Amino acid sequence: MIKTRYIFIAAAAAWFAVTAVIDTTPAPSAENGGQAATDTPAAHPSIPAGFNQGSVISSMNAGGYTYAQVSNAQGQELWLAGPQTAVKAGENLYWGQGAMMTNFTSKSLGKTFDQILFVSNYMTDEQLAARQASATRGKVLSVQEAGGYSYLEVNTGAKTVWVAAPAVKVNVNDTVQWGSASEMHNFTSKSLQRTFESILFAASISVAN
Repeated sequence: MIKTRYIFIAAAAAWFAVTAVIDTTPAPSAENGGQAATDTPAAHPSIPAGFNQGSVISSMNAGGYTYAQVSNAQGQELWLAGPQTAVKAGENLYWGQGAMMTNFTSKSLGKTFDQILFVSNYMTDEQLAARQASATRGKVLSVQEAGGYSYLEVNTGAKTVWVAAPAVKVNVNDTVQWGSASEMHNFTSKSLQRTFESILFAASISVAN
């Protein structure tokens, strides 16, 4: 259990450390990263940029973590390990980028996994829908890319704001949405060579057209 907790925390910390850097100035931590999933079934919430989706085959809890066997969009089966989450066979599970371990033995489960992906968080359909319901959205007025991040000028209907998030494919006039974000004042981007009087740093942005 101690070994499991150490590896998971180390993997999550490494991921957060990578996503928390914009240019050379520290920015608020991002909760998600990785490759965006596509071709989302209409019956399910749209998948945010930086998240992957799979169908749960089986799951088990041990040591404060949930070990889930899933089948992803490509039909590949894989094991995931993340913070304990209530999941059941047949439902969809969404996760961000993680750290792959080989020949990992869980003493709590008494089981060795040939390969297992340690992820920073999970979301079920219900959790994803709740996240999207509380999201802020608006129309993109302009887009700038720098340092692996997208800087978007967005009209929310009430006001115009700047939002920065890990790079995502977005076009002018797209409607985008994001969840919780941290506001920074007088933030200078060395890559863009400009200072933003106010800018929101979001964990991820998704197109909501």
